[in-house]
Amino acid sequence: MYILKKKCFGVLLVINVFLIVLLTTGSVLACNIAIATGKATKDGSVIFAKGSNRPNEECQWMVSYPGGKHEAGETVKCTWLEIPQAPVTYAVRGGQMHWQWGFEQGMNEFGVVAGNVAVHYRNGTPEASHEALTGMDILRLALERSKTAAEAVQTMIDLYEEYGQHGATSATRMSTYCNAYGIADPNEAWVLELPPNGYIAYRIPDNGTYAVQNISMIGSEYDIIAPNIISDAIEAGWHEEGEEFDFAFSYMSGDDYDARCEIKLALLDSLLEKGYGDIDPAYMMEIMRDRREDNWLAPRFLPHHFYRNMDETSPGASTAHTMVAHLRKDLPDSIANVYWFAMASTNTSPFSPLYWGGQVPEEYNIGGTEFDPNSPWWVYDVLDRMSRKNHDVFTNVVRSVWKPVEEQNFRQANMIEKEVIKLTNEGKTGDVEKILSDFHRSEMDHQLNIAKGTAKALQELYKVYPGRIIGFYDYDSSNIQAGLMDLFEMDLYE
Repeated sequence: MYILKKKCFGVLLVINVFLIVLLTTGSVLACNIAIATGKATKDGSVIFAKGSNRPNEECQWMVSYPGGKHEAGETVKCTWLEIPQAPVTYAVRGGQMHWQWGFEQGMNEFGVVAGNVAVHYRNGTPEASHEALTGMDILRLALERSKTAAEAVQTMIDLYEEYGQHGATSATRMSTYCNAYGIADPNEAWVLELPPNGYIAYRIPDNGTYAVQNISMIGSEYDIIAPNIISDAIEAGWHEEGEEFDFAFSYMSGDDYDARCEIKLALLDSLLEKGYGDIDPAYMMEIMRDRREDNWLAPRFLPHHFYRNMDETSPGASTAHTMVAHLRKDLPDSIANVYWFAMASTNTSPFSPLYWGGQVPEEYNIGGTEFDPNSPWWVYDVLDRMSRKNHDVFTNVVRSVWKPVEEQNFRQANMIEKEVIKLTNEGKTGDVEKILSDFHRSEMDHQLNIAKGTAKALQELYKVYPGRIIGFYDYDSSNIQAGLMDLFEMDLYE
């Protein structure tokens, strides 16, 4: 065990107490969205990334649902609320909490993608309800009912006005928040914010980048706005009539949480700006892995990921699913839109590609509150939990394992795409579905075997190199709840 020097202990004690408060307050609200379009990307495509931060035990599936035609009078049961079904729905896939109907992030068959983040506004948050949609319900419904990003924006606004957005966002407690969304398709991208009293949306300029964080982002430039947003701000004394209206300036909550998110927003913006013109899926994945290493925000004593990062873990929450969507034109529909996804932390999980023309393995839809060795999500989350015990060493070990695997994923994806183009030109569409579905399954099986072997290797390494203990940061209570009381002793995979 590493013993802290006495003269450092008092300083670290103060820092740890402060960070416990800092990081557990609203700790679930730490999602990230990064968008790049046109000349900002290496190939002129649209690249959309969303990282979902949720409570530590909240398993998030990778699911796929078909579309279809529906009879008049049919309904759909969302997380808490049953509403009329649309006459036609489109096929969707996305990241879904094991207890939730909606999506944290997802894609539909037309290449429309969306992700949500929680935002606090100056005019507060209505009480949580079991008679309203959640922000995640709104997201999935919009994907099921929209062929373009612009259509999805309007669908979200209509659903919000009709049913509200404050359905309870936890399976175990009555909590909720307001939502902001990033929405994109192969042609354009949008940002939508839903404060308690209306809506505002902004179309991201072509050839641009945009960072979405847990803070109001839309300023004085917008394309859609609820008729009462400005008048409400004037009445509340937040905006002076006759002056240029800035939504974020008027409606931001202004609390300390906003201040922390401003720093995170600036970091995400700077990473997008740094890669401008060369952004590709691999670069976007690195952005979603960022933990402020090697920059001026890196801490002196505590592990990097205890700060508000792109890939975050704190005493109460961690990254549960990350999507990097590559939306391309002039390719066969079966491979044009790729959903690269990482389960659990992006530092302890590989990104795997899912092509629309292939089936999603059903095993991704396994898992609940407690550890399940048959659940891919839990297999990757175990590596995240192990890495926390020796952050300086174990995380780098796991990273080094996945780096060549991901490089191979890109090479194989490139070969698969060439084969699919050839088969499509020959009219062999049935062969296309098989080759893509087989690819998805072989990738899953291969990577799960590596993950399980890595966990066993870390168990052995822990016996001789357990790492140093810093302050109050242990995850024993989290592991107990998950059924992982003896994480480095138990036979995880018999």
